[in-house]
Amino acid sequence: MKHWVIVFLLAMGCYAAGAQTQDWEQYLTEIYENEDEAVVQQEEAYEHLTELARQPLDINRVGAEDLMQIPGLSQTLIDDIIVYRERYGRLRSIEELAMIKGVDRRLRLYLSCFLRVYEEKEKTHIGHEVTLTMQTPTYYRAGDRKAPPRTYLGKNKYAGKYLGDPVQHSVRYSLTVGRNVAFNLTGRKSAGEPFFSNGNGWGYDQYAFNVSLRNVGRLRQVIAGQFRGQFGMGLILNNNFTIGKQGMLSAVGRNMTTFTPHSSASDSKHLQGLAASVDITKHLSLSAFFSWRRIDATLNADSTISTILTSGYHRTENEMGKKDNSSITTVGVHAGYDNTLRAKGKLQWGVGASAVHSSLNRKINPTFSKSGTVSQGKMYRLHYPRGDRFWNISADYRIRWRELSFNGETAMDGEGNPATINSLTWVSPWSVTFMALQRYYSYQYNALYGSSFSDGSSVKNESGLYLGVQWNVRRGLVIDAYTDIAYFPWYKYLVSNSSYSWDNSLMGTLERGNWSLSLRYRMKMKQRDKTVDGVKRLLTRYDHRLRLVALYNNRWNLRTQVEGCTLSFDEKKKGCILSQSASCRIVSRMELYAFVAYFDTDDYDSRLYTYERGMKYSFGSASYYGNGTRLALLAQCRLSPFLTMQGKVSHTRYFDRNTIGTAERMIFSNHCTDIDLQVVMKL
Repeated sequence: MKHWVIVFLLAMGCYAAGAQTQDWEQYLTEIYENEDEAVVQQEEAYEHLTELARQPLDINRVGAEDLMQIPGLSQTLIDDIIVYRERYGRLRSIEELAMIKGVDRRLRLYLSCFLRVYEEKEKTHIGHEVTLTMQTPTYYRAGDRKAPPRTYLGKNKYAGKYLGDPVQHSVRYSLTVGRNVAFNLTGRKSAGEPFFSNGNGWGYDQYAFNVSLRNVGRLRQVIAGQFRGQFGMGLILNNNFTIGKQGMLSAVGRNMTTFTPHSSASDSKHLQGLAASVDITKHLSLSAFFSWRRIDATLNADSTISTILTSGYHRTENEMGKKDNSSITTVGVHAGYDNTLRAKGKLQWGVGASAVHSSLNRKINPTFSKSGTVSQGKMYRLHYPRGDRFWNISADYRIRWRELSFNGETAMDGEGNPATINSLTWVSPWSVTFMALQRYYSYQYNALYGSSFSDGSSVKNESGLYLGVQWNVRRGLVIDAYTDIAYFPWYKYLVSNSSYSWDNSLMGTLERGNWSLSLRYRMKMKQRDKTVDGVKRLLTRYDHRLRLVALYNNRWNLRTQVEGCTLSFDEKKKGCILSQSASCRIVSRMELYAFVAYFDTDDYDSRLYTYERGMKYSFGSASYYGNGTRLALLAQCRLSPFLTMQGKVSHTRYFDRNTIGTAERMIFSNHCTDIDLQVVMKL
């Protein structure tokens, strides 16, 4: 009976009243995939966009490289924004973007969060922001010091392994001077990590800091401290956010060279040192960086590196022993020539050349064994990065003739192994955009900081073709579709042979007044190993997913999601999730948000994702599997123009298990409740 009540509430939520503006967080979820890699991409993009929303860019001064920092913008659209500004002069409002073909209402509202029209002679403003965040659980994990030594499962062998308390907290300080200078300092402690003890004598387990200067004369940007960067299409350098296959429909061919401040202490993929970009002439630019930082690594018996770790967790003696046990030095340079002619109908083009070199204080040996042979279980790691010196070079290029655009990058590593990615886009006169993207990444190619479009998680061991189409049927109705086939010549994890994948998606989005409805069907075929009757075979898994999302925006903001999936491998599996969220501004200074979800999946492989609002600087997309419910209530109160407080209570309950999690993270109950608090002070 309780299940039917939940379903009824979810269904009825579609007919309530909604919010005045489109939430940019929701727009972000729509340009990414519902996959593990995409969740990581969304978190990285969300962190960056939250920082960008705090200090919006000046639409009348912003360059193409700055616009590239906003996910969801294609190279063609960015060029059109720059051309419009140069042809018609200074924009008087963000609404004027509606005059540009391809900028609809939803995109305009999305961009209004990160772009602003400033006064030509604006008084320099100095702003301070301090954000304090804390999450405390109402339960103990198996690894906590105060966890019960014995349970109904027997003795708790993990008790006391965590070096710190179960509370997670962070502090973030930001200083801005006008539109050109910014300073950030962030400290973060995860649940179970020590604070001012057990190896963390400086308090927080990790810190992020940087100072940045931008758009001063010919000096486009300078960042000192921790930063991220991208050259070209990312074949040799890209630790910024990346775009998934659905997002590629609106952002195909993004070819950029830029650096961005890294303000998160939750991951370890950043660079640390000095980065700068300068416009030497009107068409010629130069970007360079130097980075040295310590990294976490799992070491082999001979003290070589087996795996470079990026999780950033240091909760146990074992994890603390891997902290900062290695170091890496990286230098890079990019020279670009952009001969973009702004007159309509002329040929626009640009070329660039990049080089990146990295050296480590230890050698990497991903297949180490005392016998000197590579076991069958490690064959997929045979062509992973090996040694202590790595370098890559690449050439990136872009050409645009009216509505036809070609972008690409071709790279080579120190061993001469190639990688290339190329895209072609045509905006037809019938409101249909066609796109094609080809990539070839040698299974021997290695780039420590490379990240670009791929079906897998790295620029390696893949060749494929992506075809997409976006049709603006009429005002408010858009149909997107893509097909992507990829071939993997070498072994992969859980795949001991060459294999392939085929991914297909069809999505329609309809907007009518305050309503927005989207329906998406996705079918993916992917091969992996399966032992049948004692024999390992390569079988194809078929994954079908159907998702309906309904949004209603007026005085309230509501989002209803219904999604189901079926998987066919050695046996059939299925899953479904129904979720409803609602937010409203009760008074001018107080806002409430509520979320409820019911999920029922057969196992982890049939897991499903949904969006849930979190604290500022914390993205709320999560996966759910098994059978259970999720409830959350968030309240935000603006006590004064300088002080804002948020509080959130979230509760998850499972009906198909008695414990949650495994090993040190195990909770000896079928439910858990977390309490989040945040204070934001602006001076």
